[in-house]
Amino acid sequence: ECLLVVLTAAPEWADDGLIRSTSASGDEVSLVLSVPRADRAGLRVTVDGQPVPGSVRVTEAVPDRSVMLLLDQSGSMQGEPIRQAVAAARAFGSAVPADVRVGLTVFSDRVQVLLDPTLDRSRLTRALAGVRAGGNTTLYDAVLVALRRLGSSGARSIVLLSDGQDTRSARTVEQAGAAVSAAHVELQVIQLV
Repeated sequence: ECLLVVLTAAPEWADDGLIRSTSASGDEVSLVLSVPRADRAGLRVTVDGQPVPGSVRVTEAVPDRSVMLLLDQSGSMQGEPIRQAVAAARAFGSAVPADVRVGLTVFSDRVQVLLDPTLDRSRLTRALAGVRAGGNTTLYDAVLVALRRLGSSGARSIVLLSDGQDTRSARTVEQAGAAVSAAHVELQVIQLV
């Protein structure tokens, strides 16, 4: 089931609004919306066109945002899959807003943090140039390493690019999932086929 939440506001700035981050817990959805000249009285929440109870908190601060790209470079990724993954990671780095820090962690037989989250996109490009496929898949261990390197504050996400299943981790899928949930980090998975 899909839930679409629409914030409606004064027309002079409604078209300029930018959703900075989203999160969901139970039946609650939270959005950080960046708008010029925000007016508390002008914001309304609707679901399927119907008004719903909601609260608005106006603040000048925009939360720090960080993304860790988690790239599978195991042997099964040789050839076209690794080329696609690197190209997707480059495209992501070019498209993401300039105020979002982006890092890169790769995994095969072991997990390597090639780049801690940074605003410097040229460092991401250089780190991606060294990605080579080979070895087994330590996916669950890599998720836990990525979580630690993202820190504990701000809006944080992991974007995982992989073609297969874990074959070598010391940790389990349950441990990785519990850690992601406890850290309140968004995990997006892109499966390469």
